[in-house]
Amino acid sequence: MAGTTFSRRTWTWRVASTALVTASAVGLIAHLWRLSDDRSRIDLHIYFSAVKQAFPGHLYDFHFPPTGLGFAYPPFAALVLKPLTAVSFALVDHAWLIASVVASAVFLAVAARELPAAPALPGYRAALVAAGLWAAPIYLTARIGQINAFLALAVLIDFVAAQRDAPWAGVLTGLAAAMKLTPAIAVVAMVAAGFRRAAGRAVASAVAVTALAFAIARHDSWRYWTDAVFDTRRVGRLAHPYSNSVRRLLTMSHLPSAVQGGLWLLLAAALLVVAFVRARRAAAKGNHLAALVIVTCCGFAVSPITWSHHLYFFVLVLPLVIGDGRTRWRLAAAVGIALLLFELHNPGQNSVLTGIRAVVIPLVVVGLPIDRARRPALETAQS
Repeated sequence: MAGTTFSRRTWTWRVASTALVTASAVGLIAHLWRLSDDRSRIDLHIYFSAVKQAFPGHLYDFHFPPTGLGFAYPPFAALVLKPLTAVSFALVDHAWLIASVVASAVFLAVAARELPAAPALPGYRAALVAAGLWAAPIYLTARIGQINAFLALAVLIDFVAAQRDAPWAGVLTGLAAAMKLTPAIAVVAMVAAGFRRAAGRAVASAVAVTALAFAIARHDSWRYWTDAVFDTRRVGRLAHPYSNSVRRLLTMSHLPSAVQGGLWLLLAAALLVVAFVRARRAAAKGNHLAALVIVTCCGFAVSPITWSHHLYFFVLVLPLVIGDGRTRWRLAAAVGIALLLFELHNPGQNSVLTGIRAVVIPLVVVGLPIDRARRPALETAQS
């Protein structure tokens, strides 16, 4: 009888958790579907138009008429996106929105299962997923039609697979890095965590698909890897008020540009060393999620420009700081992180909050609590 009661309770909590996450995801999709303005899937529209009209051959000469912006990803990304141009943009627009929210929910769910410690609260992990869908990076990614949800999910799945020594671990990270350079920082996390075979596969797969893109689109590939990749102006200004990078903070110093660049390189090198050492420490404690978050946050900090929609792994700082929920100072810090993640108006477009995040993200690299991985105090299927 006790076993039957437990099974019913477990089933009830699973249904309730699924309903909560589903309601949050459907609500976000419905909200963004109705929120139709000139920013709705604007990035997707730019990339769709560029690939449809100028790939292969003149991909990096394309400029989207309303904004003047062009294609900013490596040619392999265009190769992956090319099949989408066979159907109407309206269909791609709606499908991309739904897929982005679903991928974000899966990303959060996988991360929640990998937490080294969590409060003994029924439904805690489901609540994290449901609330996390409305965090600024995820909201903004879905709103403007960015690719971050798919790349972040690929990297996280790869890292979990590397822990299990899966023979394909690393391949998804390599593909993600070949599509958009920023996921390449995860290779550093793999090396720090001791997943050297996975790191090798990541590099090999990135090189392989990049070579494939070069064979198919030689002119575009040559243009990108010898010119466009070094031109940060294609992405935005270093001093842009919506950038979350340390580099933006240095532009506020009004020091000569050469001095700013030198300081940025020194800070980047120092932060990378700290991130690597702390990621190794986290992995030694079995806390591989913290290792990945520390290194990816380092990538956000040292990148020349970091938009708010890039910050998927910064969302995971919140539950990692909360831990088992028993430490008051960590709960207070979690409140501060939450205020940086959940913006009530125009998420990701507040210059004050982006400036604060540019300060907090390096602090995460240096001081994120590293709990020893253990099973939750109350292991239930309700969560």
